Amino acid sequence: SYPPRATYGRSNSFGAADTSYTSPENNDQLMERPSGSNSKSTLPVHDRRTVFFTNLSDKTTHKDLTGIIRGGRLLDVYLRNDRSATVSFVEGAADFLAFARKNDFYLHTKRVEIRWNDRQFRLPPHVANKIAMGATRNIVIRNGVSKNLTEEGIREDMEHIHNLVVISVTFSKGDIYISTNSVHNALFARTCMMSRSLYKGLKIEWFPDECANALPRVQEKITASAMSHQQQGQSRAGSSRQLPLSNTNLFSMLDMDETEDSEGSEADEVESQALPGLSSNGVKINWADTVIAV
Repeated sequence: SYPPRATYGRSNSFGAADTSYTSPENNDQLMERPSGSNSKSTLPVHDRRTVFFTNLSDKTTHKDLTGIIRGGRLLDVYLRNDRSATVSFVEGAADFLAFARKNDFYLHTKRVEIRWNDRQFRLPPHVANKIAMGATRNIVIRNGVSKNLTEEGIREDMEHIHNLVVISVTFSKGDIYISTNSVHNALFARTCMMSRSLYKGLKIEWFPDECANALPRVQEKITASAMSHQQQGQSRAGSSRQLPLSNTNLFSMLDMDETEDSEGSEADEVESQALPGLSSNGVKINWADTVIAV
């Protein structure tokens, strides 16, 4: 197997397709079911699917955004140069936003603000048809190593595609996995590759969007021993106020010594902290593992 190669740095998006955000009311209907045996479920052409990210660090990359998003396949990731971004979902946007309102997200130590975007991305019917037949923003070139394909070469072959961002290129068991920022641009990229002699004879397919993995479960359970330490610490301090359990740092509580002589005035020192992997209320978040089946 081949180890993952380095992901390129930050890249801004530059403009969107003119039809991407138009939403005439008379067309607000379900797309027709695509013909053929590969047909799956219908997708709404017009739906509330675009979420707005603000207060981003200027170091934020497309990979950073796709790394924190779960709960639905992504249609388009649009990173602006004003420290904001729009992310359009195929499905699951409302569930993700509801989760984000209860659990803070941090990128490069900055708390990200997330809300509905004023303008919603319209899913073009032909793209909806392709998605219903399995298309995603991720491409896999089967046995691509046999043609001596490299990450640099693949990026060069795709750089002419307007607004396409290649988020990552990884190698595994002879196959090459390409993650991009949008489904419609990935469709065009796949068509371009299939027309080039360098890729002739190779099977170019789709692989699942890792963002479609389930939203994480927030773990609020702590040991009875840790709770006992907190209660006894409050009693010894003689304080009448109660510290809310959700505002404590669970890691520091779980690391407390099990012996009685470790008790003391630790409750007065408890403070709310935001650590990597924790929401702002100190609750640990376990992201669903990303697994590529090969």
